[in-house]
Amino acid sequence: EILSTEEKLGGPLRPQGQINNFRNVVNHCGFKVLGYVGSDFTFCNMQAGDGRVYLRLNRVLATNDWVDKFSEVRVNHLVDSTSDHYALFISDPKAPKQPHA
Repeated sequence: EILSTEEKLGGPLRPQGQINNFRNVVNHCGFKVLGYVGSDFTFCNMQAGDGRVYLRLNRVLATNDWVDKFSEVRVNHLVDSTSDHYALFISDPKAPKQPHA
C-alpha cells in the first residue's frame, strides 16, 4: 500500500481512507520509513500508454530502537526490467566486511 498520494503516478486515484488506514498501522506500530536512493517508485504495472501505473509499494520499516542501532543503513531501489517490482538493497557501511571465499 502507499502512504501518500505522491507515491502513485497514473491510474485511478487511490481512496484516501485506504491510504490513511495503512499510515495508521505504520504509526500504531511505531515504525519509521527509512529513506531510499533511486527511483521514487518500486512498482510498475508494465502497461503501455495511459494504462501505466507507478507505485511505491516496497519500503523498509523499522522501529526507533532499530534505527538507533543501525543508523548508517541505506536502502537502494534496484531497477530490474524483468520484474514489475524493484528489489530493495539494504546496506550498512559500518558492517564488518566478510572475507571472500
